[in-house]
Amino acid sequence: KKFIPSPHFSKIYQSLFLPHLTYGLSCWGGVYQSKLQKLFNLQKRCIRILFGETYSFDHPEYYASCARAKTYVEHTSMKTFDLEHTKPLFNKHRLLTLQNIYTLRSLMEILKTLKYQSPSPIYDNLKLCSRTNNFKLLVPKHNLDISKNNFFVHPVNAWNSYITKILDPPDLTDLGESNKLMIVIPGSKKNSDLTIPIGTLIKQII
Repeated sequence: KKFIPSPHFSKIYQSLFLPHLTYGLSCWGGVYQSKLQKLFNLQKRCIRILFGETYSFDHPEYYASCARAKTYVEHTSMKTFDLEHTKPLFNKHRLLTLQNIYTLRSLMEILKTLKYQSPSPIYDNLKLCSRTNNFKLLVPKHNLDISKNNFFVHPVNAWNSYITKILDPPDLTDLGESNKLMIVIPGSKKNSDLTIPIGTLIKQII
């Protein structure tokens, strides 16, 4: 770490660690929190090693015993096994936790499915709510607790929570002075319907 410039730490994290952590995340990311916690702990350890400001027992240098590796004060001082808090590191370097990455990936998958109507097995199970015009989805009925974590329940709930914040409200369209009515036409304004680019969705969330 001491021989690598700090601006490259983010590139190392994005290219070497994150792809392995998030491979197929849309499929298995809805597992119970107790199972996801082990991977989240691994992610936090990587964050401490790359971006941490204090050494802890997560770092290989912590176990260096050679006299040349540490000063006399470091050798004789009392060791602590406290871990550095990673929340400030996530915020400082604008990194997403594993749970937030799963939410973002799920929203991206739902948007692509609704936009391109493919793959059809998933698209057929995503039903737009007919009572509103803000592209909210109907949450499928489920009886078991394990069903709350599948792709058609948890991500749909996240979609309904974020979609009104992601899409811009459409403009009111005047029907003329004789009618004196204003109607809302979805898509009348840029980024007000499902034609919104994926990159814009990511920027709105992050």
